[in-house]
Amino acid sequence: MKPKIIRNESGLDRRHLGISLIEVMIALMVLSFGLLTVALMQLHAMQGTSKGRHLTAASMIAREQLEQVGRVPFSALNNKAWGQSEAWMTELGLAQGNVSVVVDQPGGAVQVERVYAVDWKISDVVPQNLDLKNIELSVTWLDENSVNPKSFSLATLVVNNKR
Repeated sequence: MKPKIIRNESGLDRRHLGISLIEVMIALMVLSFGLLTVALMQLHAMQGTSKGRHLTAASMIAREQLEQVGRVPFSALNNKAWGQSEAWMTELGLAQGNVSVVVDQPGGAVQVERVYAVDWKISDVVPQNLDLKNIELSVTWLDENSVNPKSFSLATLVVNNKR
């Protein structure tokens, strides 16, 4: 038994007619949704990269400033609440305040990319241990298109090695 071939009015069978305009439109619509999704994913990836770059800069600032604490004698590490400053901190360039991250532009120009606010807290370790100090450092910045500030914090314990 031969398969039955359906023919249209012109006498051509359906296999040789090609694709219709509706099929082309549906294919273009599926393709456009796919390309739009890829474009949105690319934008999201770029935003994530920007946030990661700022978080990395904040962590580098915090790490560098905590490393400078090793240069301070233990006896100079007095308790300090958030927002206070000590003389030794100013001498080392560690006083609370703003740290600007600059980017070199082509042609030798310099642009401030982001300003990070740095603050310190030094406290005794509980229960009372005279040979340990708890040092906390917070770096805060405002991300693009965000009203809430972002923050990165580090803490360390400093021991009195002179006893």
